[in-house]
Amino acid sequence: MQRICPHCGKANDNIAFVGEICLSCALERKQQSLPSSVSIVRCPTCQRLRTNTNLNRSTKHLSQRYDKKALKTKEEWVNYTPARIKEIVKKPFEKAKMPGEYDIELGVWRGFFDAGGERAAYTWPIEIKWENNSCPRCSRSTSGYFEGIIQLRGDKKNIEKYAQKFAKKISKDSFIAKVVELDEGVDLYVGSKADIPKLVRYEGLKFFRSKTISGERRDGKRLYRDTFLIKV
Repeated sequence: MQRICPHCGKANDNIAFVGEICLSCALERKQQSLPSSVSIVRCPTCQRLRTNTNLNRSTKHLSQRYDKKALKTKEEWVNYTPARIKEIVKKPFEKAKMPGEYDIELGVWRGFFDAGGERAAYTWPIEIKWENNSCPRCSRSTSGYFEGIIQLRGDKKNIEKYAQKFAKKISKDSFIAKVVELDEGVDLYVGSKADIPKLVRYEGLKFFRSKTISGERRDGKRLYRDTFLIKV
């Protein structure tokens, strides 16, 4: 039995229907809730992606409620992978309850409608807008920022061995701002001090920790730089 779309008048000859309406009209109904593009912020130095991405919807203006929510989003930077890109693009479609998958090569969302047992496939073009913005880690590393100093003292060979070990492990989550070679040993200036004690203990070493004031935060609390003296 031939069906006719009540919205556009098209018959079901060679066209897909979603329930009682044709696929084109079904997409037209959903287009305001689907993104026409996704802006992804990428660090030009380390190529990591910022996950609180702006979703540019097909409507001209985002709601005030959406803007406030975006401002409260916690900033997080993750490694660039095709899977990450798919995750970012997938979020607005999940919110609109439009299942499917992002095709990176063709730049389209491959989705489907499922209504009344009828399944109709469709594609929706998505433009990826890349925005370059340095992540906090890279911004700090280029500005000479550091929170802690690892002072390696002792046998010259051991100093060299542990300096390489610490630098490699620290670079995974933080950075080495600079390395200073002295007659008595090596000083590693580290971007984040948080994981230094755990790292040192993991190597079976002990340390002597001292603090120096480096400034104040906006709320008046003092900032400290920690020095970790390690004998190897």
